[in-house]
Amino acid sequence: CINCAACAAFAPASFSRSNNDNAHFVHHQPETLDEIEHARAALAACPVAAIRVETLAERRHRASTPEQKQLIEDDWTEQEESLVRKMAIDPARNGLPKPFPKPLLGLPNAYWVGHHNERSFGGVPYLFQASVAGKSKWILVDTPKYSKSSLDAIVSVTGPEGPDYLFLTHVDDTADHGKWASHFPSLQRIFHDGDLGEHNWLGDETLADVEILLSKQPRSDETVLTAYQIDGTILSEKWQDTLEDDVVILHTPGHSPGSICLYWRSNKLSKDQHDGVVFTGDTYGYTTRNGGQMTAFPRYGNNLRTLANSLTGLLSLDWHTIAPGHGEVRYYSNHNGSADDVKELQRAEMQTAVEEMMSSGRW
Repeated sequence: CINCAACAAFAPASFSRSNNDNAHFVHHQPETLDEIEHARAALAACPVAAIRVETLAERRHRASTPEQKQLIEDDWTEQEESLVRKMAIDPARNGLPKPFPKPLLGLPNAYWVGHHNERSFGGVPYLFQASVAGKSKWILVDTPKYSKSSLDAIVSVTGPEGPDYLFLTHVDDTADHGKWASHFPSLQRIFHDGDLGEHNWLGDETLADVEILLSKQPRSDETVLTAYQIDGTILSEKWQDTLEDDVVILHTPGHSPGSICLYWRSNKLSKDQHDGVVFTGDTYGYTTRNGGQMTAFPRYGNNLRTLANSLTGLLSLDWHTIAPGHGEVRYYSNHNGSADDVKELQRAEMQTAVEEMMSSGRW
């Protein structure tokens, strides 16, 4: 376990953070069909295969004497055998669908991809469809592990041509980007050059060769985020009044100099209505640490003061969902109250995140 928290995000009824916060553990065996479905998603998402389903044969293998083996066989229950069968990922074993792609709750044509990548620290990949220049485009946010299973999950939604764009939120979550680009020749990768050079700690020089490479722009106000169209075109500060596309790239430095967020905005002209989503990478997300709160992950931030300015910029936009690279999705659409009440809640939670940064000793 690398403590990425993917298991608890998908199956909180079965998985939880340990008291010393160095791993996650099974606190409840799945019983209901919903719990089994969620636990299967956790198993398929785990980037290091730390979740195992123990069979009778494996349990017998641990026995050192014939008597112990017999005791194990006598104690093995039909309920355990049934759970082993239902937890299998292969539909041929149990008739259950594969865990991924998994619909991102309440959002049209949006999915968790699963199959998290160990070399991206278990970062969460997403896939969704949006309108770009009047055409529907599939956008993959950050990289799943390149494998047959993840490939099958993606093409089951997009078709064999795959996604149109691969949005790379920051250098940490770029593993296997070249493999995905090689498999889908028309795929356009998006990355910010702030995470090149000394900040490209991976040493992956191919990141400089992505199809859409963004660059830092001068700003008179650090809380006004530089915005780009999906093709990399820089937008004016009044883009919210003029842009017709569903998606906007936002430069949100702080976690890393080149961190970018993808804003899937509420577009009243679109046939698929939603209340606005920000795919934030590691800039901002919900963590179960400290009893649960929104966080900017200050332990890992490059420049926390810059990050606080980026959060202020995000707060000025209209969104109801934060979909992070680590942590859990935060839905504000479930909040009972007016639009002003929701914005006040977002402001209060963001202030908590800023105060956490200020008290981290790295401010």
